[in-house]
Order: sequence, then C-alpha cells, then structure tokens
Amino acid sequence: MENNRSGLPPMTWNTSATSLNISNLKPCSSYTIGVSSINMFLQPGEPSTALYTTSSIASVPSISVDYSCTNAIATVSWEAVSGARSYRAVATGNNGTSLSCTTTGTSCQITTLRCGERYAVRISSIADCESTSNISYVFETAPCPPQNPTIFRECFSNVIIFSWAPTNKTAYYIAQSVDSDGVVNECVTIDTSCYFIQTDCGLTYSFTVSSVYSGAQGCNTGSTLPVTISTAPCLPQNVRTVAMDCLSDTLMTMWNPARGALRYTVQARGNRDDFYNCTSRGTNCTMTGVNCGQSLSVWITASNNECMTDFMLVDVAETVPCAPQDISLVDTCGSFSITLRWLTSNNAIFYTAKTISADGTIRFCNTMNTECEITGLQCGQTYEAFVMSTNFICNSTDSQHIAVKTAPCTPVNVQAVKDCQSNTATVQWQGQQSGGSYTALLVDNEGGMLNCSTSRNNCSIPSLRCGHTYNITVMQNNTHCNSLPSATIQMESVPCAPKQVVGIVNCSSGSMTVGWNSSAVGVNYTTVVWSGTGGPLYCNSKEPHCSVGQLDCGKAYNVMVLAASGSCQSAPSQQITVEQVPCVPTNVSVSRVCGATSVGITWAPSTGAHTYIAIAIDTHGQRSQCVSNRTSCSIANLTCGQMYSVGVIAANDNCSSQLSQTVSLYTDPCGPTSVSGLVNCSSSTASLLWTPSPNALGYIGRLESYGDVRTCNVSTVGCQISGLLCGQRYSFSVFATDGSCASAQTAPIQLDTAPCAPQNVSTVLACDTNSVTVSWSPSAVPQNYIASAVWSGGTALFCSSQNTSCSMQGLQCGQQYNITVAASNGNCSGPASPVQSIQTAPCIPQNVNGRVACGSSSLVASWDAAPGANGYIATLSASGKFPQMCVTGNLSCVFSGLQCASRYSLSVTSQNGICNNTNSSVTTLSTGPCDPQNVTAILQCSSSIATVMWSASTGASKYTVLAQTDGEQTLAASCSTSSTSCQLTSLTCGKTFNITVLAGDATCNSTSQSRAVVVTAPCLPTILSTSLDCATNAALLSWTPVRNAIRYIVNATSTNGLMSSCISPNFNCSLTGLQCGQTYSVYATARGEQCDSSPSTSVTVITAPCSPSMVNAYYDCRNNTALIGWNNNNASTLFVALLEGDGYSDTCSTTGTNCSITGLRCGRAYNVTVKAVSSNCNSSYSQPTGIQTVPCATQNVSASWQCSNSSAVVVWAPTAGVSLYSVTALGRDGDVKQCNSTTSTCQLSQMHCGQIYNITVTPYTNNCSGVRSTAVSFSTGPCAPSNLSVVLQCQGNQGIASWLPAVWADSYVATATALDGHTHTCASNTTSCSFTELHCGETYSVTVVTLINGCPSDPSVAVAIRTVPCATQNVSASWQCSNSSAVVVWAPTAGVSLYSVTALGRDGDVKQCNSTTSTCQLSQMHCGQIYNITVTPYTNNCSGVRSAAVSFSTGTTCTPVTQK
Repeated sequence: MENNRSGLPPMTWNTSATSLNISNLKPCSSYTIGVSSINMFLQPGEPSTALYTTSSIASVPSISVDYSCTNAIATVSWEAVSGARSYRAVATGNNGTSLSCTTTGTSCQITTLRCGERYAVRISSIADCESTSNISYVFETAPCPPQNPTIFRECFSNVIIFSWAPTNKTAYYIAQSVDSDGVVNECVTIDTSCYFIQTDCGLTYSFTVSSVYSGAQGCNTGSTLPVTISTAPCLPQNVRTVAMDCLSDTLMTMWNPARGALRYTVQARGNRDDFYNCTSRGTNCTMTGVNCGQSLSVWITASNNECMTDFMLVDVAETVPCAPQDISLVDTCGSFSITLRWLTSNNAIFYTAKTISADGTIRFCNTMNTECEITGLQCGQTYEAFVMSTNFICNSTDSQHIAVKTAPCTPVNVQAVKDCQSNTATVQWQGQQSGGSYTALLVDNEGGMLNCSTSRNNCSIPSLRCGHTYNITVMQNNTHCNSLPSATIQMESVPCAPKQVVGIVNCSSGSMTVGWNSSAVGVNYTTVVWSGTGGPLYCNSKEPHCSVGQLDCGKAYNVMVLAASGSCQSAPSQQITVEQVPCVPTNVSVSRVCGATSVGITWAPSTGAHTYIAIAIDTHGQRSQCVSNRTSCSIANLTCGQMYSVGVIAANDNCSSQLSQTVSLYTDPCGPTSVSGLVNCSSSTASLLWTPSPNALGYIGRLESYGDVRTCNVSTVGCQISGLLCGQRYSFSVFATDGSCASAQTAPIQLDTAPCAPQNVSTVLACDTNSVTVSWSPSAVPQNYIASAVWSGGTALFCSSQNTSCSMQGLQCGQQYNITVAASNGNCSGPASPVQSIQTAPCIPQNVNGRVACGSSSLVASWDAAPGANGYIATLSASGKFPQMCVTGNLSCVFSGLQCASRYSLSVTSQNGICNNTNSSVTTLSTGPCDPQNVTAILQCSSSIATVMWSASTGASKYTVLAQTDGEQTLAASCSTSSTSCQLTSLTCGKTFNITVLAGDATCNSTSQSRAVVVTAPCLPTILSTSLDCATNAALLSWTPVRNAIRYIVNATSTNGLMSSCISPNFNCSLTGLQCGQTYSVYATARGEQCDSSPSTSVTVITAPCSPSMVNAYYDCRNNTALIGWNNNNASTLFVALLEGDGYSDTCSTTGTNCSITGLRCGRAYNVTVKAVSSNCNSSYSQPTGIQTVPCATQNVSASWQCSNSSAVVVWAPTAGVSLYSVTALGRDGDVKQCNSTTSTCQLSQMHCGQIYNITVTPYTNNCSGVRSTAVSFSTGPCAPSNLSVVLQCQGNQGIASWLPAVWADSYVATATALDGHTHTCASNTTSCSFTELHCGETYSVTVVTLINGCPSDPSVAVAIRTVPCATQNVSASWQCSNSSAVVVWAPTAGVSLYSVTALGRDGDVKQCNSTTSTCQLSQMHCGQIYNITVTPYTNNCSGVRSAAVSFSTGTTCTPVTQK
C-alpha cells in the first residue's frame, strides 16, 4: 500500500512461492508491504508487514544536442525516465552563466546562446523529487569575430602579414584585402595569419577577417573592423642622367613619377669612389661638383613616410671628357707629318689632334686611340700642336700646346763616280737647307752597307765590294731627326773574279765544258785551257759557261776564267785541273778452270786510266764484271752452260773509255733439269727422263736404295733400269759432261717399286663399341694400307692408314668377321695378307621394364632375349646410393629394400664369355614420397605474410601447408604448391601459429610430422602525447602498450632529412639530439621477438629555432645605415637584430632575412647579433659580427714642400677606425695629384711648379669613404726658367746666358758644364748672367735654375755652346819642287769648321789657302825666300787663336829646308 497517498486501494498478489517480485513502484514513495498465508479455504491470516521506501527518480541515460549556429539555438533531447512528470535542461557556459528550458516532453530549445562559448548541458528529471543527470553533453557555439587584427608589412618585398587571435570551434578563417584601386584578394586558412604576397607597390590596403564555424552549417561570424596599411612606393621609370649644357661639373637626373612616392634620392658613384647625390620631391634633381671624365653608376630610390624602395641601378652617366694630358711628340722624324701621343682622357671616345703653322694654317687628325699622325706638313718647319677629346655629346677643353718640328728636307741631284783602280765611289749632291750634316749610304744587293758623313756636299767611300750593284741615297741630319732618303741611284762595282770554276768532260765526244758561279749582269768572260805540251786554247762567252773541243785522250788540262765589265777586268779565277777521257784498253785475254764459277781476264795498260772494268755479257744480255786498278781481274759467279763476250773499259774520276775489242768464253755445262722417273709395277723396271743441258755432250744416270745401286751412261736425255726389288724406294740423279768438265749432280728424286704383302697381321676387338683395330708390321717404304672385314651376311667394312694399324667401326653385334690387309703406294697396289677371324660382342637387351608398388620396397625387372648373349646383368641404381646388381641367365630379376621417395634407374647388360655389352636403355622408376624435411617459416614483417620453406621430397608432385593458432584446432590459413615454398597470407598481428607441411604425388601423401612455428609482429602502438624542452630540444613522448612487444623504438625525421631515435621497454621515452629550427615527423614502432610492428601514425614536433647563421652586416655609407642579413635556418616567423657598441644599442625586427638600423654615429665600431623567435621557443643570439661606420672628417691637415723631388708631404691628425687616407691636390691650372696612405702622412709627387693647390684628405674604411677635410691652400716650389739662350762673345771667349722670368723667383743660378765635367757658374737676380774664363775648344752644356727661399727648381732645358777654337798644334810644311808650292800640315782641332793658312815672306809676299781638313797647299811661292807660316782655326761664328809661326824656306833646288 502507498503511504504517501490516501484513498488508493492496496495492490494484492497471490503466489505459492516464498518470494515475489513487485514492479512499477513509484519513485520517491513509501510503501507498507504485508504478507499473509492463505488456508485451504482461501482465507488470509494475520499479515506480517514491512515498510519499504523507493529510491529517488532515475536520471536520464543519454543526452543529445542539436546546435543551430544560424539562430544561436540549441535543441536538447534525451530519453524518458520512469516516474518523471517534467524535465529541465540547463546549459552552463565557461564563465558559469546558465541558460535553461523546461518541458514535460523529451526535448526543448535553449535560445540566446553566446558566440564562442563552451556549454555543458545536463538534464534534471522532475517528479515529487528531482534527479540531475550524472552525464552531460558538451558543445561549442559558433566562434565570435577574431580579435586583435594585426598587420606586419615588409617594405623591401611588399609582403603583408595579416594576423589575428584564434577563435574556438573554427573550421577556417577568411581574410580579405581591398586596395585603393578597389581590387579584392581573399586568403582562406586554418592558421591565424595570412601572407598577402600579390600586393602591388604604392597602394593602400584595407584588411578584414572572419571565422567560419566548424559545424555542419558552416556559419560565418562576420568580419572584424578594417585595418589599413600602405605598401612601399613603386620604382621610378625612364630614369636618365645628362650633363647640363656640357658643363664639366653638373649632372641632371630625370624620371617619371612613381606611384606612392613622396620623395626621391639619386646617388652616383665613380670608379675612384667619387660620390655625389641629390634629393627631390619632383621628377628631377641636379648634382654639382662632378669631376670631368667620369663614368658614374647611378642609383635612384623612392620613399614615402614609412618605406623606401631598394636602390635601383639605372643607366650609367657620362660626364664631360677631360682635356688630354702629357702631350708628347712621337719620335717618328717625319718630314711631312708628325705623330702626337697623349694619355687616355676619362670618358673620351674620340680625339682630334691639331697643328698650327707660323702662317696660321691648321692641319688635324682624328682617332679613337691615344696616338695620331698629322700629315700634309712641310719639311723642316716648327708647328704649335695640341689635342682635344669628345664623347660625341660634349667636347673637352684644349690640352697644353707644345712646339714640334718636322724632319729636314731631302737632298737632291745625287750623283756617283767610280774609280776602277782604287775601287772607290765619290758621291755628290745638292742640299735644300743650310746647317746640319749629310750621310751618303751605299747598300749592295746582298744588304751590305757602306756610308760616309760630311757637312759638305760630297764624300768618298773606299773598299767597295766587287761584283755588286749599289743603291745610293743621301740624307740630311740635324740634332734629333734625319730627312727622308734622296731618290736612289745605282752604281756597279768592279766585277769579281769568277768563283767555283768547274770543268766537265763529255765522255763520249771528249769535249770539255767549263762553268762558274756568277750573278753579275753585263759581264764578258774569257776561259783559258792548256796542258804541259802545246799552246793554250781560248773560249769567250757572255754566259757563265763555255765549251772547248779537240782535246787528246788521257791528258790533264789546266783551266782558269777572267771577267770583264766596261773598262774594268777582274783578277783571274782560281786555276783548276781537268782530266780527259782515258784511252781504250788493248790485248784482252781470258782463262777458265773446271768447276770454278769465276774466270781470269788480263789486258795492256791505257793512258789516263785510274781503274779498269772487265765486263762479260752472255747471249741473253746478262752482264757480270770486275773492277781493278791493275791490268787483270777475275769475274765471279758466271752462269753455267753460257757463251760470254768479254771486254775491258778504262776509267778515271770523270769518264770511262769505250769498250775494248771482245773475246769469247764458254762456261761448264749445267746439270740436267726436269728430272723424272716412272716405275712399271708388273716388271719392276724404272724409265728415267731429263731435259738437255747446254754445252753438254753426254749424261750418266744413277739409282740407289739401301746398297742396291744401278746406273746408265747415255748421250741422249733418258734411259731404263730393270730388276728392281719390291717395296723399295730408290733415289735417282744424273749429271752432264762436255768432255772436259762435268756439271754438278742433280738433286735426287724418289721412285717407289710395288709393295710387298703386309706381314704379322693381328686384331683387337673393343667390346663396348663393337669396333676392331687391325695392325701389321711396317714396310721399308711408307705406304698406304687398306684393311677389310667381311661377315656371313656379305657386307664388308674397310679402314685405311699410312701407319701400321687402323680401326673399323660399326661391326654388327653377335656376328663373326674375316679380316685381311693390302698395301699400295702412289703407283702400285700389293697382294692381300692371310685371313684373320673375330666374334663381335652380344647385342643390347631390349624392352627393359620395372614395376614398383606404392608403399612397398621391392621392384621386378624383365627384358627380351639379346642375339649372341648367354647371360645377363641387371643393375638398379639411385643417386647417392650403392647400386644393386642381379646376374642371371633368365630374362627377369627381383630387387628389394628400396628407399621411399627415391628415383631409381634400371639397366641390363648382355654377355657371351668374350664381351659384355653396354647397358641397355635406362628405365627410370620412383618410389612414394617421403615426409618433407627442414621445414622453416620466415615471416615478412611488413606484410604479415609467412613464407614456409622445406627440403624437396623426391617423388612429391605437390605440397599442402596448414597454419593453426597456438592452443586452437581451427585452421587459420593454408596454401598449396608444387614447389618447396609457399606463402601464408592474412596472418593477424600478435599471434603464434603452428605450421604443418604435407608432401604428395599422384596417389599418396606423406605423414604430418613436418612442423614449424611462426610468431607474427606486434600490433602498432598509438602515440598519446608529446612535449618539448626548449632549452635542450628534447621531446618526451608516450604511447599505448601493445601485445607481444618486448621494446619500443621512436624515430624522428626532419624535413631536411635529419634523424633521431630513442628505445624504451616502457610506454614512454625522450628524443634527444634534435636539431634546432626543424620540423620532425615522429612515429613509434613496437619490436617483437622476430618482427617490428608497422610505424604508428606520425605526430609533428617543432623544435626551438636555430640561432640565425651567416649573419652579415653591411654599412651603407650613403645613408649611415646598418643593413643586417642572415640565413633563415628554420621556420621562425620573426627575427630580432641587436646592434650595440660604445654604450649605444638599437634593434630591428622582421619576418624576413634582413632589416636595417639607421642614425649611426661616425667613426664607431658596432657589434651586430640576431636571434630567431617562434611561437614556442626563442633561439640564442648569433655570434657577433662587426661594422665600422663612416670615418669622421680628418683634422689638422698641413703640407710642406720638398725641394729635392718636387713633391709635397701632407700630414694630418689620425682618425680612429680609418684603414686608408686619400689625399687630393687640385691645382689652379687644373692639375690633379693624388696619393693614398694607411698612416697620417702622404707624399704628393710630380707636382707642377709655381702653382697653388687646394689639398683635402678623405678618410676611408674598408667599405666607406668618410667626410672630406676642409681644403688647405698650398704653394709649390719654383719653375725652371724657360727660353734659355746662350751667346758666345768671341772676344774674350765669354758666354752670356739669358732667359724668361719664373713665377715667384728670388734669384737664378746658371751652370755651364764641359764634356770633361768641369763647370762654370754665374748667379743673378735678373734674367741674364755671363760666364768668363771659359776654356777654348770646349763644348759646354748650359742650364739655369730658379731659387725661392733657397729652394732650387729643376734645371731648365740645356743649351749647348762651343767656345773659340784653341791654337793649332804641330804645324809643318814641305816643299814641292814640281810646282813651287808648299804643303802645310797640322794636328786637327775638334769643332773647327775651317782652317786659314797664311805665309808671309821676307820680301813681303803673302800667300794664303783655306782647308776643312788638316792639310793645305800654298801655291806660286817665291823661290829662295823664308816665309813665316801660321794657321788660324775658325768655327761657324768665331776665329780661334792663331798658331805659333813656323819659319819655312823655299829653294832653288828640289830639296826643301824646313826651319823651326
């Protein structure tokens, strides 16, 4: 009865048992239960009661939720529980807030769910009490829009990284960009960032992102508020740089405007580190102070307020070319042209060189090189020359002007006169200009040269070479150059004596031809020939050869040749001797000796003969000879049977005589040839033949064999010899005779007589082959033998041999044969031997059979009877077993005790008491198969396939393999095969299998005793968790255990192929040694006793990023910026670069591999390091790398002049961090000098004198140029005076030097230096001074220097001066009786151009003569007078000191008297 509710009737049940199950009680209720017994009259007794309270209401057993993301409603469903009148569904969020719905049914809807929440739903069953479910259903609502949208932009690449915070329950994200042109790009990703790489330069981009719910509806959360950013400006286009109006120091760069650019910077750098720049907000800018002749690399960059483009290299800028420097004259000495040379001008493409004459005429030449020839000039003239350069856009200024002079003019009217007696040539000419000297040059046709030099218009050249044609030219010389050669004239010298004279005798006619070597033209020759007796013979010729006839034989003649040209004749040639043809020999005779092949010859001597040749010629024209210097010799190797004609020839070194009168000679007869013979077999007679032999009168033939000798003597060419013996070989030979001498015997030939019958014939029978070998005794002569075998069937067999035996094959089995042998040679056959009989081997048994019963060990063999057999042997054999044999006279045998699965071979042999036959054909029999042995099973771990193998069972045709699990009777797998292996497939992992192999043939199987065991690989594990230690890059992993695994192996492989592993017997291990910055794919493998499991599903482990490698820092000198780059060795998304030094530090960060830090201080050293940052771990900083900023400007610059070498030494205060200083000095004349130094001092060399230079110092590091120092003004030393001239005052021998003034000069010092080194000086503060006390007859070189503050300039250009000549020495005179004149001679004085001789007689007579040499003749002098003679030397300008007077007496006789 329910106690909680009154008025309800009690519920009753009847049962005969002692228990009752009451169902459908209400929960949360109290019941009173009574039990009464019922008697037979069905009356209940007093009840026994108990109070029972039911439990509270049951909770729902299952919950499900259907979430709709479109309207944020969750429909909750559950199973009904007994007793519940209503239900309440409650959803509790992450922050503890709850939403609920109540219903009497089994579902309700919860509305207004919040986005991005994780709700847990529980159900309360409601009756009189409530019961909340123990289980809950968890679901997540659609994600909210992403938070914290962030933009990162890389200026250099225009890559934009858009990132946001992650949202829950998100399938993917949709990020969108819209640029300022309205172009839309989308990025769909499951990550929380997108890389927008297709952005364009100079645009503004707006970015939004939305999350897409991972549920079935695919709801979108809506987009975030837009964030914007601008890309770097575009690169300028159509950039060009030009020189403005061809000004040498200004460049203008122009371009088209670039999208997104607010300003532009242009930089230009030259090859010598010249640097220029300009900045503009427009589309052009100007760079000033640009040096001439520069090829500048030009870069341009555009920037906005946030980004700057890379510097873009544009077309090279060319500045105005510089004026050419160091103009000089190339010493080509052209009379009508000059060649100028200069240094290359920077940026010049083309050069123009010009000359201006005194009358203003301009000549020029153009070239692309640094040398040019100007033609069309006049000889011997001075011109003003200069050079300018151009690049076809702008021209340079003119170079320095210099004075140049062309070579002298060419002499004309050249003539030459030849003196035949002295072999001398005198050359005369006419000069076009005064001054200088002349050189006459004679060149012969072999290149030999002769010359003479003079200041006059003629000179003589001795010692001409004979037989040459000379080309004669004359040139005028001045100090530096020669004129062009004059027009060439030719002259022939005296002809040479003929050379290499030879005489050649015509041996047939006896005439002599004389020849010689000569290349002369127009020469006549005379040849003279004579001997010891008789007069000479002459031969005249214009050619270098001549012939002389009518000469006597055997004589020696003398020969010489003379040459003549015009009125001159050469010396005679060297004399030669020529021998004439020797005379013909006489009294020739010959003598012969029998058997000898040589013959002796004698003759009388011949005049003029040196040697003799004896010649023998046979009737066929064949020739033999001997040579001797006496009157006899022997001719050897004459041919037999010939008739020879014998004569003798006499010979000397040039010719041979005619053949003498001949005599005849007959040689010994030859041996007969073509010897042959024929034997008559029946009569034993030999017929012999041969061919006749020349000179033979008879023949003797001879037969011989083993002492049997027979001969014939005939005069014909054949004979017969009878009575020869059988079976013999005879040798036959023959010789010929002429009655006096006999020939050699011929080579023997062989003749065989008829064979005899073979003796001692025997036979040997080979039973195994039924062949017979027949043998016999040998004969004295090799012969051919034929043996025959004949049986009763009439068929015969034969064999032949040249030896004493032969064999016959193929005899019939079981037969009797008769054997005979006969011999033969090439001509005859002999009689047969006596008969021999043999019996052959029995035949082979046929139809051999055997029967084996399956499972038995016995066999019955049978066969048919074999002809000729009287017994049999049956043999049963198997491989590797001892054979069994059965000997019987019957036709069957029984074999027992055979092995199973064996293959037997059965054969039968017949026998007859003499031979056993070969085995019959083999019959093969097999017994039943045996059990397979050596059963093994190999498991293929990767495929769970077991390969079962066993030893083959002989006789088995198939095998069956069974696999059963351990402890089970169920067949798990099987396979059948006819080979000795089989594969069991589909074996499950982690089990043990029993393997059985059965062998069978067509009727039986073997037993099932052959077994093996296979244990399959463990099943694969599952990796449960991973964790990474950032400090050590060690990863800890755990996994599920699997059956039959004895240990576990974890392998990790990175995307770069790096590997690591760990082994553990437990369910976790730590992977160490992982490399930084790698993404590893990790899997686990379980190892069993035999096999490993398949790898588990891999998991990914990302290690901490590596410290960046290859960190390099580049200092941009132009922008004072550190550009830092590195290699990205890992998947890091962010890098941070740190720059620090001298108490200063700064950083930059990027997702790329480079960034920059600006605003650095000059002259500082900084260290740069970089670290990588990832979402999990950071790397350590890289190894530091250093940079040095641009040096600060150099201070305290000063310069000092070096008098000794025209240089300036520049010094300055050193600047820290500087590796090189560049010093530049710019002179007011445009001269630029430069030097480099690694210290704080530098020397500027070859500076122009008298100039003011502005000197600056620029410091450099290894990569940068620093700020140029403030210019310092500096004056150089004095210049040498110019236009120096020196005039000699003959009176007093004094030199006066004058010059133009030099800039800043204090005073001047002039120096005159003689050839012997002594000097004279004079000082002046004006522009002239005088040299006194100069030595007579000296040449002085005069120079002048400028002095400023005691510092001398370089010496001026030297000018030569010749002082007055010294007095003439060693004057003497000699009287010439023939013409009443005196020849005066004296020692020549250097530098004198003319001597004047004066003779003053006591009677007042004055005589005078002039000479340019050291002798002169005074004519028409008075006789009987005493004259005082003096000699006065003259130069071109002055007269020298008169010599001391020499007293000279003329006379009335031819003996002059000289008084001193």
